[in-house]
Amino acid sequence: MDNNWHNKVLLLHKKEIESSAMFLAGFLLILLLWQYLTGHHFVWKNISIISEPSIFNLLFYKALAFVTVGAFLYYVVKLWKILKIICIDLFGSPKLYYEVKRIVWPIVLLITLYITPKLFDLLNDILSFLYNILGLPYIFFLPSEYL
Repeated sequence: MDNNWHNKVLLLHKKEIESSAMFLAGFLLILLLWQYLTGHHFVWKNISIISEPSIFNLLFYKALAFVTVGAFLYYVVKLWKILKIICIDLFGSPKLYYEVKRIVWPIVLLITLYITPKLFDLLNDILSFLYNILGLPYIFFLPSEYL
């Protein structure tokens, strides 16, 4: 089987692809000029559908991290047993075992305290982008009193 089948198809339909792209670019330019000349201007709207959690919710997320990620590390990955084998059995250092545990838990909490609000911001940005892009065609066809 030829791995470059897509190149052959693109070369076969090159003129059709180019003419379609040129028509689309020209049509979009005409729509843009028409909107500008009629006085309709696109304004980017930033929406925040999902709110960032409060401090009480963050405390809930800490407990949730303990129950979810912590339980996953303890029961599924068996991280503490692996660390015990490496630190105590291999190196003979219980102090190293407790130091590594002291490093792992702040990382788990960092996930909930830092990444969770960032995740909400990312979701809001994605929703704002989709809201604005999906609403963009309606601007071309709505009367000016609705804008």
